[in-house]
Amino acid sequence: MSMNITTSPSKSPGRGIGMTLRVAFVIVAVVLASAAVGLNSTVQAMGVFFKKEAVPLRKPINSLPTQLGPYLQINTDEPMPKDQEHTLGTKDYLNRLYVDTRLLQPRTLVDLKSTDPMIRESARRIAMNQGLEGLIYFHTAYYTGMVDTVAHIPERCMVGGGFDPENPETVSLPVWDSPRNGSTDLRIKYIEFTQRDPDQMNSVQSCNIGYFFAVNGEYESDALSGVRAKLQNLTERFGYYCKFEMKTFHGKNRAQVAQDRMADFLKYLMPEAEKILPDWSQVQAQGAKASAEQ
Repeated sequence: MSMNITTSPSKSPGRGIGMTLRVAFVIVAVVLASAAVGLNSTVQAMGVFFKKEAVPLRKPINSLPTQLGPYLQINTDEPMPKDQEHTLGTKDYLNRLYVDTRLLQPRTLVDLKSTDPMIRESARRIAMNQGLEGLIYFHTAYYTGMVDTVAHIPERCMVGGGFDPENPETVSLPVWDSPRNGSTDLRIKYIEFTQRDPDQMNSVQSCNIGYFFAVNGEYESDALSGVRAKLQNLTERFGYYCKFEMKTFHGKNRAQVAQDRMADFLKYLMPEAEKILPDWSQVQAQGAKASAEQ
C-alpha cells in the first residue's frame, strides 16, 4: 500500500531576512528624519545659518552704463562660450572694454557713435591705439546663494593662461568723494603679469591687474581673509559677493601710472555699480523680520 505524504511549504529564510531589512530601513529613516527636524529646529532657534540665502541684484548687471564719465565702452556685451560660462559659475557677469575719450581725436569719437557698423569697428580699432594709455578691460561677476569658495581670481586664472605674476601688493586708491569708515580710499589687490613663454607671445606681453570684492555690504581686497571669512559668518542669514577686476596695458615697472588710471576709472564706476548691488541694510532688515516671524 502506498502512502502519499503532503508537506506544507516552509518559509524561505531569505524572505524573513528581507522583511527584517525593510523594517530596519524604515526605522533608520524615521530616526534620521527626526534628527534632521530636531537639528533644523535647534539651528533656527540659535540663529545659525550654514547655507546662505540668495540676494538678488537691484538691477540687471548689464544695466551698468556704457559711458562712465569720460570712459566709453567700445565693445559689445556678448555671452561667454557655454563651457567658459559654466566654469565661471554665474550668468551675472560683464566683460567690457572702456577707453578714456579724453585721449581720442574728435573724429574718432564721432565715428565710435556712428550707426554704420563698419565705421564703428574701424573707429574702435583706432581708439584702442589712440587711447591705449586709457584703455581698461573691465570684468565683473556676481555670486549669491552658493558656497563660500572664491575660485576665480587672477592669481589662478592668469597663471593658467600662461602669465606669471610679479610685484603683488595691496594698495589703497583714492576713490570716494566723502570718507567711508574714515577714509576716501578703496583697498585693492594689484599685480603685474608677464607672459611666460616668449615663443607663445601674442599682442599682450604684459598687463597690470587690480581687483577687489563687494561682499555683504562691504569691500574687501582679499578672497580668503575678506570674502570667505564674511561668508562663513554663521549668524548671517544672507550672502553674496561681486568681483570687480580691471586690466590695463601699461606693462612692467609702471605701477603708479596703472594704479592712477584704475583709481580714476573707479571714481566713475562705483557710484553706478552701487545702484546695481544689493542694499545691504535693507537685506538685513528683511532677514531680521523673517527671523522674528519664525
